[in-house]
Amino acid sequence: MTGRSIFALLLCAAPVLLGDGGAVLAHRTTGPFTITVFASPVPLRTGTADVSVLVQESDTPQPVLDAMVSLQFQSGESVIAVHATREQAQNKLFYASAVNLETPGEWQYSINVSRGSASASLSGTVTIAPAPPVLAAYWSYLALPPVFILIFALHQSLRKA
Repeated sequence: MTGRSIFALLLCAAPVLLGDGGAVLAHRTTGPFTITVFASPVPLRTGTADVSVLVQESDTPQPVLDAMVSLQFQSGESVIAVHATREQAQNKLFYASAVNLETPGEWQYSINVSRGSASASLSGTVTIAPAPPVLAAYWSYLALPPVFILIFALHQSLRKA
């Protein structure tokens, strides 16, 4: 087994990359804005979720960098309202906020964007999964040492041959 084939094998086993904002929850043009909502982790689970919003002008792909963005999540009696800011985002074209979703189930979300006298809102529903068991959350890290031992043993056996 050559180094290229080992690299190809490891590349195939790599997890899917999601980019800056996680998975897309919604993408819609409403009023003067095109709003795209991203969330991570994928799938969304109880605990802290990173919610990012990309706001663009509806007639051009130009990002809007001076908007006020508020997020609201509701499930039953539980209501969480936060403001998303560019300072909290890694990518400064996004507005982001951390949201603590305590319970699994269906959550309704509402995103409100305003800039001067223009405003738009977007709403939808997202399913929050229960938190994974502790070992399931770290399985890839626990599996890594045996993989390296196997690669080393394979290398040694091929070297002797």
